[in-house]
Amino acid sequence: MRFFRRPSEEQRAAAEQERERDARSLASLEAGGLPLRAQERLARQAASGGRPGLWTSDLSVGEFLATRTVRFEALGQVLGASIYHIAYNVSQIRSTMSGELAVFSQALYEARDLALGRLRQEAAALGAHGVVGVRLEHKAYEWGANLLDFTAIGTAVRLPGAAPLKQPFLSDLSGQEALTLLRTGYVPVGVAVGCCAYYVVTTLADEWQQRGWYNNEMSRLTAAVYQARHSAMERMVADGRAMGADGIVGSDVHLRAEEVPVTRQVYNQFRNEYEMERMDDHIVEFTAVGTAVAAIKGGHQPVDVPLVLDVGQPSAVGHQLLAGR
Repeated sequence: MRFFRRPSEEQRAAAEQERERDARSLASLEAGGLPLRAQERLARQAASGGRPGLWTSDLSVGEFLATRTVRFEALGQVLGASIYHIAYNVSQIRSTMSGELAVFSQALYEARDLALGRLRQEAAALGAHGVVGVRLEHKAYEWGANLLDFTAIGTAVRLPGAAPLKQPFLSDLSGQEALTLLRTGYVPVGVAVGCCAYYVVTTLADEWQQRGWYNNEMSRLTAAVYQARHSAMERMVADGRAMGADGIVGSDVHLRAEEVPVTRQVYNQFRNEYEMERMDDHIVEFTAVGTAVAAIKGGHQPVDVPLVLDVGQPSAVGHQLLAGR
């Protein structure tokens, strides 16, 4: 009795086609694009007028009503994701000098760009004018050494009858905040991000200070937080300036500190000799995220009228939403 049947020609052909699809999908991801199945799903949705039979959204009821106030219609929830490997290990970054971890900071930016880029691609494939309520999250996994997971989720929206943009705008503001922004004469351009990972070397004096019997400030750690914050904020501003923005609103900052166990040779002045001492160095990671905004041409005026999109110059993608009835 035969327990296994050899696959038929049709089954082998189907399996080969599936392998080819997987290869094309992986190649698209490696080029910064979307998986093949996501492209096909978005193409079907766009062919049906941009809205599925049942559209999805991560907007609250209040946010949905706010977007409808300015005549935006929801097209569906869109996603951008990237799981990124950082090319370093703890032994490589042990040092006797404090300073920025350039490799870490670069990884944060590249993973962020891939996630936001794919979010924009999904929105553009639906014919959206923008994405509102963008949530940009990143986290590290205990099961994956040196892995960062960046995820951007939002709701793609469209203004019926308006001309398409060169690329959809992104906003991490809520629906109500976006409505208020438009009413004050500003329009979202994109999500600006600044990142910095700063390595702090622990000295013997720090160890004695930390083991002391009195309250005291760990000044070198405080200074590292300020330095990481300064670099991250400057980069967020530069990110917004590159988008042609006039300012950044809704800034949100994230601070994370990670201990790095090290064994370092230190001089013991009491014994007049060098000893191997176990210490905990630190990595201070600071991320700043906000919505870059630009003033609407023609000055600030109440916005109780339909919106009109005008592409304009690439550096002024945000100067687009509004004209009188």
